[in-house]
Amino acid sequence: MGTSGAQKLKAPIQDRPRPTLKRLLRKEVSSHQKKVVGLSEEVVAKEADITNLTSNLEIFTNGKLDIEEAVTNLLAEKESLEGRLENSNAEFNANFHNIEAYAIFSNYFTNVGHHEVLNALRLEHPDLDISSLEAMFLW
Repeated sequence: MGTSGAQKLKAPIQDRPRPTLKRLLRKEVSSHQKKVVGLSEEVVAKEADITNLTSNLEIFTNGKLDIEEAVTNLLAEKESLEGRLENSNAEFNANFHNIEAYAIFSNYFTNVGHHEVLNALRLEHPDLDISSLEAMFLW
């Protein structure tokens, strides 16, 4: 009859079966194979991480290049608009005296100035008749 595991432990050391070198090597090999499998799984996971990071880096780099190009284009457009604005302002300033708004502006302030002069004249010389001068200005 076979002996149970508990009986083997109770048996004196010299009676216990000794592990053979082959069995010890199998255990050692099995242990190392498990470690290799675990490390292989880690390598696969790390490779997936590297692939993911590489993809993200490529997306980031492309996005960065797109942004740099957009900034360059916007700066060029800004310079163009600033130049056009300067030209437009220069043209407006050069031709301001030719537009209707200037004529209205000029006439109004000319009349205001004349009105103030007439009022000052009236205060200085109340006995002077300036009605003919007043008739010359449009209010």
